[in-house]
Amino acid sequence: MTANIHPKPSSVAVVVNHDLTQLQALSSLLAEQGLEVQAFESATAALEAMSRAVPPALIVTELYMPGLDGWRFCRLLRSSEYASFNRIPILVVSATFSGEGTSRITTDLGANAFLSTPIDRPEFEEQVRKLLKGEQPQKFLRLLIVEDDDAQAELLKEVFEAHGYRADIAFTGRDAETKVKTQAYDVVVLDHHLPDIQGDELLLRLKPLWQDTVYLAMTGDPRPKLALEWTQLGAAAFVSKPFAPHYLIELCVKARRERDLIRVADRLEVRAREFRQSEEQHRHLLQHLQAGVVVHAPDTSILLANQEASRLLGLPLDQMQGKVATDPAWQLVHDDGSRMAAHEYPVMQVLASLRPVTNLVVGVDRPGGGERTWALVNAFPESDEQQQLRQVVVTFVDITERKRAEAALEVERLQFRHLFEQSPVATWLEDLTAVGLWMQHLRDQGVVDLRAFLQEQPDQLRHAASLIRVVDMNLAAVAQNAAQSKQHLLENLPQLFEAQTYQDFLAELDAIWQGQDSIEFESRGRRLDGRSL
Repeated sequence: MTANIHPKPSSVAVVVNHDLTQLQALSSLLAEQGLEVQAFESATAALEAMSRAVPPALIVTELYMPGLDGWRFCRLLRSSEYASFNRIPILVVSATFSGEGTSRITTDLGANAFLSTPIDRPEFEEQVRKLLKGEQPQKFLRLLIVEDDDAQAELLKEVFEAHGYRADIAFTGRDAETKVKTQAYDVVVLDHHLPDIQGDELLLRLKPLWQDTVYLAMTGDPRPKLALEWTQLGAAAFVSKPFAPHYLIELCVKARRERDLIRVADRLEVRAREFRQSEEQHRHLLQHLQAGVVVHAPDTSILLANQEASRLLGLPLDQMQGKVATDPAWQLVHDDGSRMAAHEYPVMQVLASLRPVTNLVVGVDRPGGGERTWALVNAFPESDEQQQLRQVVVTFVDITERKRAEAALEVERLQFRHLFEQSPVATWLEDLTAVGLWMQHLRDQGVVDLRAFLQEQPDQLRHAASLIRVVDMNLAAVAQNAAQSKQHLLENLPQLFEAQTYQDFLAELDAIWQGQDSIEFESRGRRLDGRSL
């Protein structure tokens, strides 16, 4: 539906809300302030209409809508693809969030202001007045990129800023720690291998500084267990290089959104107490929450559930009522896909310990089959005035899309690994980070001609060779050098070098010094069995 109200307009306001009552109420309030209102039931329809017209003076949107929701709608309006709307003030209205969390949500969305519903008329009118006068500046997400590769860091900075972020770069762990101590960042993207510290150790130092920061890890290291280690340390996502920068942006959006939804779920117990005397309002909140909520009695039978829980668990609400947690209608699995025993179910863990269960990744095999859904689960006990267990509240945040993306990345990694190992061409993966720092030191010392410098000081050439960190090599490289295994080859690398090999290495260093990204030459060396190569 598209509606227009014409009260002798002075400017245009776009309103997006799938609730017709809210849509009409907001439109009327804006029209009374002298605005020409263009009202839409969907963000998709609003985008299509706005793309064909002069940008409006104001956009008012709900968060949770079918199809393109308010989260993605706001981020699109702040992206380079919709540059003409980047500076248009956005007012978000929602029944889901309130209190201290709204400022963080406003920043995540790139919006200018946030109001909780039901709308207070004087507050709404005052907020609109400020937005139209430019008195409520847009909030930006602050991003820190911790990456020692200049080109990669600058590329990420450029792409993130094109999507409405304010980005800083730290090339070392020490620089990152200094920046984080003096500036609160919404997102920190960490490389695993840094010149002065490993990224996971840096994460442990940074996490206590700001509670709301989301951390994402990236690395060129092919070891699969790194993803698990980073996640256990508190990283929201983990990506292997190379990757498309836009994919990292999407991960940032999803991670921030998941964090906000988890906080909403964590505040559910407080809100439940506040709304205990207003059961209808409480139920309305649950049914519109974008996190699944299931409330269990002490015998694990379900007392209450919302629509999102019904969707995630694959059962209609009326069929969920009264079922116990271990009902065979659904089966839960661990993060690794193994079947979860009944005593490991979140509600059973809470009943056994009377302590909360936090951030548990759970897969759900729903009745009737179909694709497995994945959720981030939190559960907590709730007691009555006599400190007797009254109920257990379990919340589910849908992370199926994130798990699907992780699985696709794992397939790509395995395919690359297979091609790498089975290639008939001897291939080495080398980390030249230390070589790059050594070159920068030489430039700082005034060295201009690296080839001439190394010919005069051959000890420096051998020093440069010692700085190379071999990450991996394929089976063809092992065979070519007559090694018994990869470990055998790594332990005897110096034996491969002879005088001519060092001269060839000098040519490679000179190419790097001059900024070349590839070099082709014939080289001679020595195999581990003593034969020439």
